[in-house]
Amino acid sequence: GVYGDGPTPKSLLRTALRAHEARRPQRAAMHFMLAGHAGLEVGLHNAGFVLSEHIARQPGVYGKRARQAALRYLQEAAIVGSIDAQVMLATLLAETPGNDVLAMQLYTEAAQAGSKDAMWHMGYHYAKGRGVRADMSRAFELWVASNMRSKHARLHGLDALAFGVMRF
Repeated sequence: GVYGDGPTPKSLLRTALRAHEARRPQRAAMHFMLAGHAGLEVGLHNAGFVLSEHIARQPGVYGKRARQAALRYLQEAAIVGSIDAQVMLATLLAETPGNDVLAMQLYTEAAQAGSKDAMWHMGYHYAKGRGVRADMSRAFELWVASNMRSKHARLHGLDALAFGVMRF
């Protein structure tokens, strides 16, 4: 069989999911990482998600290291074919100044593979002129194509209000 198809990697995923449902992100991340190292793409992807969404938000060195680990796991998952991980990777990269061009490249590749989430983020970048020349017409085209939403959006303040009003 395939390396990641045995009972141990699947057991790791079950344990990780139970830990995530129990709101124990460190335990969930550890088991997702182990599943990823055992050859399961979903383990890599979910390790990156838990690290970026739950652990990297903590202040100080611990949060910074978790963010770096999240980038690595999302990159590995994207390399083995996870389009969703590629969008998450681009979104995490876009939070750091100077990464907008790379983020747009990753979003563009994911959109070409059919990701509506990537289309939404491309629209946001066109609207704000981040990594591309600002173009509201193109932004609205992309937002309409994405059904005006992305599960990876991290909007605050007026941006969050504007997108809440634009959804019908």
